[in-house]
Amino acid sequence: MFEYLLCPVCKSPLELENRIFSCDNNHSYDQAKEGYVNLLVANKKRSKEPGDNKEMIVARRQFLEAGYYDSLVERMQALILDLGPAGITLLDSCCGEGFYTAKMHELAELEIEDCYGFDVSKPAIKAAAKKYKDLSCFIANVQDIPLEEESVDIIQTVFSPLYSAEFERVLRDEGYLLVVSAGPEHLKELALKVYDNYKPHNYNPSEQLSAAFQRVSLSGLKYSIELKNKEHILSLLKMTPYYWNTVPEKLAVIEKLETLEITCDFVLSLFEKIGTDEEE
Repeated sequence: MFEYLLCPVCKSPLELENRIFSCDNNHSYDQAKEGYVNLLVANKKRSKEPGDNKEMIVARRQFLEAGYYDSLVERMQALILDLGPAGITLLDSCCGEGFYTAKMHELAELEIEDCYGFDVSKPAIKAAAKKYKDLSCFIANVQDIPLEEESVDIIQTVFSPLYSAEFERVLRDEGYLLVVSAGPEHLKELALKVYDNYKPHNYNPSEQLSAAFQRVSLSGLKYSIELKNKEHILSLLKMTPYYWNTVPEKLAVIEKLETLEITCDFVLSLFEKIGTDEEE
């Protein structure tokens, strides 16, 4: 575990000894009791407590573990298994509480040597490391991933920001990037409980990536789920940006809902990193 970590200050390799990560330049970072390490330096923070808060993390874990997105997990696993890798290093970018990271790691066929998950949110990484002991979890910003160049075979990112330069740097040539994003009608019914009108999602990850990434497959997954209790309805709301835009009057209406049918609409984009040709 933690084989390819770099010091976020000087970019030298980090070594773990007696629960302390240190580099040759005497920069050191304590390993938390849960097993993660905080590699987000102060000048890289955009706020005092960046990322999702504890309430959002608890809501996300409750919702995902209820199985509502299991069909998405199965599709992600199938896509990765079709690549036929073995003995790989996998990185889950902006992994949240680690649900998707762990689901990929549990696939014995992948023979994962190391499975990294990072997020800018301390509550998220703390929750991930505490539950999933076999993951290499660290706190970092997607714009400054403290991993060695070309150290990763596969990057997966689910509903998270893309940063092409860092993905290109840490991914090996002919490695893969799996991007899960929202389809046009994803969570439409929930959005209509928050806003008067619905604007379909229109996101193309290709526009966020450099020419080093060639899309090799594009697939959609759309199905309906029925939320049958108040807790799961509120958990879904709290794990989305809609929660922060819900006025008190509409929140009160949502809190009274006993059931809610929701459209799940996902887009899965698989990219391959194309090696650069150094010949003139």
